Amino acid sequence: MLQVKTSDGAVGITEPSEWLGIIDELLYRLDEIPAGLAIGQAAYESGWGTSRFTIEGHALFGQWTYGGEGMAPMQQRKELGDHNIATFTWPFDSMRGYYLNLSSHPAYADFRKIRAGLRRKGKPLNSLVLADGRFSQVVAEKRLE
Repeated sequence: MLQVKTSDGAVGITEPSEWLGIIDELLYRLDEIPAGLAIGQAAYESGWGTSRFTIEGHALFGQWTYGGEGMAPMQQRKELGDHNIATFTWPFDSMRGYYLNLSSHPAYADFRKIRAGLRRKGKPLNSLVLADGRFSQVVAEKRLE
């Protein structure tokens, strides 16, 4: 897929089929995330809003960052690398980061496949099915039947 990051990059796209491919990919990646899934994950990852990262850094989802940005865990586990937890100006920014993560990070490719499978089958976006996003597509397809 062609990545268009600026309006200058879009100028070079002349074929309608290229635009249709980009639109299809965007619809695939930028689909809805059910509120139940987001609320459940935020509650779990933030300790029901009581974690230090949530209180001090408005971080609802524990998104990792590298390069010195964010808040350092009290006890850094060396086997996990030198990471911090991303901080945000307000909780909405954390939600935006969560949406972008689910929409683009390779770790959530199965989530996007399952969501697209639900859409193809005309099924509602079920938070519990989508939470199993780490399962293989074969398992997910069986659960959708």
